[in-house]
Amino acid sequence: MAKRVALSKSLRFEVFKRDLFTCQYCGRKAPDVILEVDHIKPVSKGGDNSIENLVTACWDCNRGKGAKKLSDLTEVEKARRQLEEIQARKNMIDLIFQWKESLKNEYDESIDRLNDIFSESTGFSFTNSYRKKVKAGIRQFGLDIMIDSLYMAIDNYYHEDGKGGAEIAISKYLGIASNLYDRQNNPLKASTTYIRNILNKNCSYLNISAFYAEFPKWFTLRDSEEVIKIARASYTLTEFINSLDEYADKMGYER
Repeated sequence: MAKRVALSKSLRFEVFKRDLFTCQYCGRKAPDVILEVDHIKPVSKGGDNSIENLVTACWDCNRGKGAKKLSDLTEVEKARRQLEEIQARKNMIDLIFQWKESLKNEYDESIDRLNDIFSESTGFSFTNSYRKKVKAGIRQFGLDIMIDSLYMAIDNYYHEDGKGGAEIAISKYLGIASNLYDRQNNPLKASTTYIRNILNKNCSYLNISAFYAEFPKWFTLRDSEEVIKIARASYTLTEFINSLDEYADKMGYER
C-alpha cells in the first residue's frame, strides 16, 4: 500500500484556487461548505500528490466517496462545466459593474463640465442636490440637449444680476431641456406645452389639469400657428376653449 504523505498548505491553496474554491463533485463552494483536497486516484491505489491528481471536494463528498475512483472523471467534468458557467456569469457581472462604473465616471465628468460652463458665465456653481437633477436630465434628454439648454438658459435668463439672475437661469434650465427634447422627439407635445405656457402668462390663474382635459383632440401641428394666435388673445381658459370651438367649426373638425 502506498504511503500517504501529508499535503502542504500551499499545495492545498493552489488546488482550491484552481478549482475556484468549489467542490468538484457537487458544485457547492466555500464558505457554504468545508472544503478539502481529495485524490482522484486514491493513494491506496497508487495515486500521488501531484496537483493533477488532486481535486477540491467538500467534506460530505470526500467522506462519501471513500476510495472509489471517478468513472472516466464524468462527475469531475460535469462539475468543471458547471464551474465554467459560474465563472462566465461572474465575469459578466464584473463586466456589468465595470460598465456601470465607467458610466458613473462619464456622468460625473459631464456634470463637472456643465457646472464649469455655468460657473464661468455666472460665477455660481451647482449645488450637490442640483447635480443629481442634472444627472437625471442627462439620462432622460441626453448630453447634447443638456449642453444646448444650459446655454439657452444663461443667454435668456441671466443678465449679470448676481445670484438672483443665476437662480432664475438655473430654475429654467431643466424645463428648457424638456421642451427642446420634445421639439426634437415629440413636436406635437412641444407645441401644446408652448400654448399652455402662453395661456399661463395671460391668465391670472390657469388650471393646468383643466387645460389638458379641455385641450382638443383634433389638434395637429398644422393648427399650431392659428391656435397660438388664439392663446395669445385669450385671458381665461374658458375664452380660449370657446375660441377653439369656433375655429374647429370653421375648419369642419368634429368636436
